[in-house]
Amino acid sequence: MSEGGTMKNNIAAERARLKMSQQDLADELRVSRSALGSWEAGETPVKVSMLCQMADLFGCSLDYLMARTEERTVKMVS
Repeated sequence: MSEGGTMKNNIAAERARLKMSQQDLADELRVSRSALGSWEAGETPVKVSMLCQMADLFGCSLDYLMARTEERTVKMVS
């Protein structure tokens, strides 16, 4: 898991990987920068709908974003 393996760290790390500021991501998600900052600080919970939007934007699995796995993407089993 990235940087300590917590959801707040994964959100911040994925945002940084895309070279987005908090304001850039907040604008993309249509939330305030302060709301995003409090998610990254672990001060307030993130709605599942927002987590899904972030996972899609970051190109990672929801489980990874939520620090439930170390794998960024889901591997399809055939």
